[in-house]
Formats: sequence, structure tokens, C-alpha cells
Amino acid sequence: MKRTFFLFIAVSLLTTSCRKDDDNYNNDTINPELLVATWRPTSAKIISGVDGSTLDPLDIPTCRNLWEYIYESNGSFILKKYAKNADGECTRREDWDDHGIYTFDPSTNTLKMEDDEGILGETEIF
Repeated sequence: MKRTFFLFIAVSLLTTSCRKDDDNYNNDTINPELLVATWRPTSAKIISGVDGSTLDPLDIPTCRNLWEYIYESNGSFILKKYAKNADGECTRREDWDDHGIYTFDPSTNTLKMEDDEGILGETEIF
């Protein structure tokens, strides 16, 4: 479940946050240096690999819009997670954080994230 959700968030984050222009999509090569930053999910959607159509828009659950994906220039990443506490407030859950390495293939615009247990997610960046 954890891996499935992480993959969902990674796909939604990267397909919505990195796209320059949804109406004029082209497969330009992404500069890997632009990935080095802190990212937060703002929206999510599932895109067909066959024809590029949007299959299903998704809502980001409460507190998950605060999650931070931090990509470092040395190839490491940190995913900082938040969840509701007993008072119903979103608070940082350090015990849920993921750490690992990422690789980016500019020829396919593919980002892959791995931790010590294996691949957490792999996605094409638009």
C-alpha cells in the first residue's frame, strides 16, 4: 500500500508540476538540474500511456498536499510526510519519511526513486 501510494503521488506530482503547457505538450528533454528542488503535490491525474488522454482526475487527500519531495543535487531524495494528529491537525510524521536515491534518464524523461528495499516509483516527467 505504501509503495502504491508513493508511486501515485510521485506520478501526480511530476506530471502536474513539471508540465510547461498542457495544451501544447511536446517531448522535449528535461534539464535534470531543474529537478533539484523541494516539490509539493497540488493535484493528481492518471494519464493514458496509449493516447495521452486524462483517464481520471484525483483529489489529494488532506495533509498529503503538505508532503515534501526533496531532490538533492547528489542524487538523493527525502520524502517528508504529514498526517492528522489526535486534534485533527496536519503534523509532520518523521517516522513515515522515505529516504533514498533517484536517477533521471533525460533520453526518456524518466525519474526512478529507490530506497534500501527497492524501487519506490518510476515515472515519465512531462
